[in-house]
Amino acid sequence: QWGRQLAALLTIAVGLALAGAVGWINESAMARFESAARASVAQADLELRPSPGGAPLQRELMQRLADDSAVADMAPGLQALLRVRARDDATGHGLRLLGLDLLQLPRFHPQWLPRGNGPGDMPGDMPGSLAGGLSRGLEAPGVWLNEAALRLLQPPQPDGASPPAEVALLLPAAPSSNPASAAQWQRLPVLGRFGPPVGEDAQPALLMDIAWAQQLLQRRDLDQLMLRL
Repeated sequence: QWGRQLAALLTIAVGLALAGAVGWINESAMARFESAARASVAQADLELRPSPGGAPLQRELMQRLADDSAVADMAPGLQALLRVRARDDATGHGLRLLGLDLLQLPRFHPQWLPRGNGPGDMPGDMPGSLAGGLSRGLEAPGVWLNEAALRLLQPPQPDGASPPAEVALLLPAAPSSNPASAAQWQRLPVLGRFGPPVGEDAQPALLMDIAWAQQLLQRRDLDQLMLRL
């Protein structure tokens, strides 16, 4: 009788140990899967945004996080709603300007990578046509249009709409003691398209490197800070 009880206890103990080991293996596998998923979709581990109605994120916060050993990588961003037109005689449309770190697009915003000028063209890997295209947006101010913005600014054509050579943005007036100062139109070259093909994006938007966007908008603060830990 005593031997059968001992065997039963040993069986239960072994079963519990195996269940714990299987659970640990499952948790470990899930953690590796989530890490791989984050890497494959370039999802940040942490995203900082201002509270509703609060002040934008200050540049000093980004500088402090850059010195934090727990932060492996980061991608700042800002947004602005501007009037944009493709012709001088047009009143323009309200479009959202995305100011992002172009060098961090493949890691944090792969859905907004620039594309070729054809309706379905996609660039090659980063060390090829994509890197060359992004360098143009780093060297001088320029914008990419998504498909919704392209359809809004330029009437449809039988062979498919092509990006206009330039667009004009209505930029805010520079801080000045002169009360007569006003917002002014500034023309910028269109570097191509960005984002998903037709039908997959709803909001017209433009993409620009964040450094140029801050300069044109006269802003030093941020609307978004994505972190990899």
